[in-house]
Amino acid sequence: FSMQAATYNWNTSSESDYGTAGNWSPSGPPGSTDTALVGIGSFGNATVDFTASDTYTLNTLTMGSLAGTTAFNMSGGTLTINKSSTDGFDLGKANGATATFTLSGGTFSVIRPTTLYQDCVSPGNVAGSSGTIVINNGTAIFQCGMEIGNNGVGTVTINGGYVYGSGWWNAGRGSNSGNASQNQGSGTFNLNGYFVAMAADKIVAQPGTI
Repeated sequence: FSMQAATYNWNTSSESDYGTAGNWSPSGPPGSTDTALVGIGSFGNATVDFTASDTYTLNTLTMGSLAGTTAFNMSGGTLTINKSSTDGFDLGKANGATATFTLSGGTFSVIRPTTLYQDCVSPGNVAGSSGTIVINNGTAIFQCGMEIGNNGVGTVTINGGYVYGSGWWNAGRGSNSGNASQNQGSGTFNLNGYFVAMAADKIVAQPGTI
């Protein structure tokens, strides 16, 4: 028996719970091999609530696949993204897209099992986009690298909770060996007096700010 990966689109503009089957097309919620898209089709503006009763695993979560404003508010439960390549968790995948993920409770994990140091999280991935991660409470585990502002504008702010990172974190994507095409993004990492455990060997600010 094998599960075939599928793509699930969030299909409501009303603020609603992640675990409600009818909020997804096809009927969901998505499973461990699936891709979840929030901010797609006719629903460029969307708000997802993830609460204490929700426990799910995904392959990919993408917010902001077209112009609009998307929000993902996690107040409890457990959400795990497990992907063996880049783009496991992207915020801002289109020009004009603004995407914000806020953790205020529960456990949120992004894992790149084959190479724990390489990037799998990208707020502000595409030129003209904005992606923000705010951690106020709970536990955030990033067993991968992070590109904060790859080609767009990325911001990560840690106000509380516990955050663990095992990979390279780049704030802003500067020129790479003179490649001008990689000199478009800007990133900001704000640590407001709380604990971050970094097993990685570096946090780099290219045109970004730490």
